[in-house]
Amino acid sequence: MKTYQCHKRVKAAQIASISDVIHSETEGYRVVTTTEGEEIHVKADILAHWQGPVEGNAIVEYEDGYRALSPWPAFEGGYTELRPMTGVQFRKKPVVIQAIKFDGTNVIDVHQFIAGSAPERNCRKAEDAWDDFCELARRDGYPIQTLEGEMRASVGDWIIRGVKGEYYPCKPDIFETTYEAATADAVAPDRPDNLPFGDALLALKAGERVARAGWDGKGMWLCLCDFSQDTITFPEFGIDHPHRKLPWIGMKASDNGFVPWLASQTDMLATDWQIVGA
Repeated sequence: MKTYQCHKRVKAAQIASISDVIHSETEGYRVVTTTEGEEIHVKADILAHWQGPVEGNAIVEYEDGYRALSPWPAFEGGYTELRPMTGVQFRKKPVVIQAIKFDGTNVIDVHQFIAGSAPERNCRKAEDAWDDFCELARRDGYPIQTLEGEMRASVGDWIIRGVKGEYYPCKPDIFETTYEAATADAVAPDRPDNLPFGDALLALKAGERVARAGWDGKGMWLCLCDFSQDTITFPEFGIDHPHRKLPWIGMKASDNGFVPWLASQTDMLATDWQIVGA
């Protein structure tokens, strides 16, 4: 999972209503009325691809003339209006978001990205239900509960975690036009040296390595070992059904060994956790 930062300037307006019919004078287009009373001709297929109510969301026009819809809370949280100008233009705030691309094969990764944990698959019935869900997600799109209701991410779409912790799908062409990979400084320009254990856990889940300043051993650090897509069998015990490997936290010890790590009470209450650089 990579982190991205937006840097685009766009024109946008909030949609109040759309026409019920495609006007003959603008074949293939519908008339969108904004909350400011402006009428904009928008391609009907752009509106048809949007899942859920269109009213209340944003119609966004990029510098190359490309238009798309965006959930209004996500747009409003990511852009700052520029004034005064002819028309209304917005510049993207330098906010950092996290995103994952749904490629049809990474349903588990997408589930962990949104839910924060791996799906429960601890019995045959649960395994079968999960397999059915994966097939439906690939065919009909991965369901996402957004601030505007349920939407679906098709194969190839990006799923974004917004600045308020909300999730929403984004078409790949819009994502590539709007976002670029963020540098480490952009992700946390004012990151403190000392972190509580909760923040250290969040850093581990984001793919960082962490360590305590108070540890005596040199070169010690922790990382999240995620093998959730791997399985293991035990034929020597007569168990041929594959069992899913669960994520665990591993420690690189001072003797260069690597072992599973278990937090002590002192570790959990400590506030000297630090993110280890590359």
